[in-house]
Amino acid sequence: MVFALPEPSAVAPSPKPPEGALARAFAGTRPDGCFWIPKTGDFPAEDVLVTPDGEFVEHLQQHPGSVGRWSIAGDVLTFDGTGGTYAIKSLHIRGNELRGITELGPIVMRRTNP
Repeated sequence: MVFALPEPSAVAPSPKPPEGALARAFAGTRPDGCFWIPKTGDFPAEDVLVTPDGEFVEHLQQHPGSVGRWSIAGDVLTFDGTGGTYAIKSLHIRGNELRGITELGPIVMRRTNP
């Protein structure tokens, strides 16, 4: 079975990519982005690929899940996509580890490169 990603027009365009040190720490600077994999806590997918231009695709292991845009405002990371909206508050990124608080409690994620 082959799964196709939605056309780029299905994702609302952003006036500009997310900026700032926290955005660079989250998505990196490589155009192909990086993966984040949950270690502990509640996240709606097994993994998420984020790119510096503000786009994301969840759960690439077997089939694509939600796709959309991510943004950071202050210390709040928000994923707004086809699967709904998901936020991580009190966001801290140190090295390859992300920590924050979701609606259901603490979350820790690990970054890997594609």
